[in-house]
Formats: sequence, C-alpha cells, structure tokens
Amino acid sequence: MFKLTNKEYDEWLAYKKARREGHILMPDGIRIICEANHFDPTEIGKAFLELLPKVAPPSPYYGDEEEMENLGIMQDNEPTV
Repeated sequence: MFKLTNKEYDEWLAYKKARREGHILMPDGIRIICEANHFDPTEIGKAFLELLPKVAPPSPYYGDEEEMENLGIMQDNEPTV
C-alpha cells in the first residue's frame, strides 16, 4: 500500500484548506466567469485582472521596471533565459 510522507500529507491538507476557502479556481468557477462575460476573451481577461488583487497578494516579481531589471526579470522587454 502507498504511504504518504508527512510533507505530502501537510501539502494535501493545505490544498484542501485552500480549496475550501475558495483560493483555488476550479473548472466550474472558470465556466461561470466565462459565461458571465459571454465567452469574450477581453472581458474574461479584464474580470481576472480585477479579481486577482482581491484574492492574491502582490507578486514580488512585478515591481517597478528598474527593480525588475535589477532582478534580471526584464531587460528591454525581452524574456531572460
């Protein structure tokens, strides 16, 4: 029989908690958002961009452009490898 490690079990509990609290978007939630915006990609993107700051903390990777360049994230609008 397969046994979970303590770390895997803790990750599973964290996933269940996040799902229960609505922090994980499930396929039904995506369908509702798409239907509410009449399957228009522009409106769907706008809805996600308006929703994102409410449900997720700001990402440390998206600061000002100078900070991003210093971190090696962005250089002249081309992705770094």
